[in-house]
Amino acid sequence: MVFTKNKYKANDVKGWPAINRPVSSGGTTHERGVGIILDKEIGKAVKGYWTLSDRFILLKIAGKPLDINIIQVYAPTSACSDDDIEKFYEELEEAKTQCSQQNPLIIMGDFSAKVGEGREENIVGPHGLGTRNLRGEKLAEWCKMNNLIIGNTWFQQPPRRKWTWKSPGEEIRNQIDFILLSHRFRNTLLSAKSYPGADCYSDHAPVTAKFKLKLKKTHRKIINIKLNLATLKSNQAIREKYCNAVQNNFETLGEAEEVDQQWEDFKAALAHTVSEEFRQPSANICDNFLIIVIVMALHVLLELGKQIMVRRAKSGLYAGCGRVVSSSCLKAS
Repeated sequence: MVFTKNKYKANDVKGWPAINRPVSSGGTTHERGVGIILDKEIGKAVKGYWTLSDRFILLKIAGKPLDINIIQVYAPTSACSDDDIEKFYEELEEAKTQCSQQNPLIIMGDFSAKVGEGREENIVGPHGLGTRNLRGEKLAEWCKMNNLIIGNTWFQQPPRRKWTWKSPGEEIRNQIDFILLSHRFRNTLLSAKSYPGADCYSDHAPVTAKFKLKLKKTHRKIINIKLNLATLKSNQAIREKYCNAVQNNFETLGEAEEVDQQWEDFKAALAHTVSEEFRQPSANICDNFLIIVIVMALHVLLELGKQIMVRRAKSGLYAGCGRVVSSSCLKAS
């Protein structure tokens, strides 16, 4: 979910739950600022984000087989000058250059432009709303230059599912929020429409789109720490040290009002003490041993290399030493 007119900075998200943590460029006033809220599954696939300005934010998501680039924008309003519009499209072009042309690109947000009804080549669909204005002409021209389509003009919807902004008093309703998509990936867009009945305290209606894209699965390695608990029985000094460490950890705990919280604090203190005092060394192959294997294999290769006349006869041994060197280097790295 994306939003505009956001005053929160990227680090000012302490009150948000971890599963719906926002990514924001944070404007200083109510007139600027964009952000993106991700759920837990999509959040795992995020490769990074860049707050290019208080009008642009770029998000890169690991996809399968291609990564997905999302740019959220907030264009200058109708009260701004033409110079502001030109600067906006220059910055948008700069943001687009940060994305690979081979990957799907989605640009969405408030463009403060009306593209109107009527199809225009493969850029604007036949299901727009209203009459095109100068800024709508500018948007359509820019999309044509960058081989993008205006997604929510390609799906037939009733008028109430098209407008995205209403004036004070609800006398005027326009379609000024759009979802742009690379023409190459237009078949991945399944639907797009607005939800005017959403209770979001805004003069804009949320615009939703459904895409057929796959996210790349991320696998995190779970490291199991082995504990050498036998030393508690065999070593008196270690047993006394452990008891003192446990007592110190318990003294630092605050007195929680709920019993469940007290139990959780008790388990956390006990587990922390055990992991610190009785952690076993890693069972990985010793680096020094790998270095010795590599040096010995290189020495054999050097000796065989000197015997140029008999290298063919010993080619099998030569190749075997080469494989030992390669595998040992991979393990050492």
